Amino acid sequence: MEAHPDLKGRVKRTPGRPYIVGLACGTCDLGISLGLLADSRLILGIDLSGLMFSEAKARATRVPGRSVFAACDILAPPLADPTVDVVTLGYGLRNTGDANLALAEVAHMLKPGGCTREPRFPSTGWSSLARNFFVAHVERR
Repeated sequence: MEAHPDLKGRVKRTPGRPYIVGLACGTCDLGISLGLLADSRLILGIDLSGLMFSEAKARATRVPGRSVFAACDILAPPLADPTVDVVTLGYGLRNTGDANLALAEVAHMLKPGGCTREPRFPSTGWSSLARNFFVAHVERR
C-alpha cells in the first residue's frame, strides 16, 4: 500500500514538521513513509489490535523518537482538539463498522488546512470497487 500522490504532495507542503496520525495503522507503513517524506515531529499510530505494533515499532526505527502507538478504536481516538496535520486511514474505512463516524473523527482531529486521503487503489477487480466507493462517498467531503 502506498500513499496517494496528492497526499504526498500536500504533506511535503505542510509548514513546519507535521503531526501525523495513522488510523487503523497496522504496521504503520503509510504514517512512517509520510513521516520520512516530511520530517514529521510525531507519528501516532492507532489500531484496535495492538498485535501489529511489534512490527510497527521495528519499522519505526527509521523515524527514531518520533513514533507512538496506541491500541484503541478509530471511532474513539484519544485526541481532543483539532491538532493533527495529516491523517492516514490505510484500509480503516473498509474495516470499520461506521465509516461516517470514522470520517467525523478525522474531521474533528484535523486542524485547519490538514489533509487526509485513502491509499492508492489499482483500477481493476475488488480494488476498483473500493476506489469507486471512496471517490463517490469520501473524497467529496
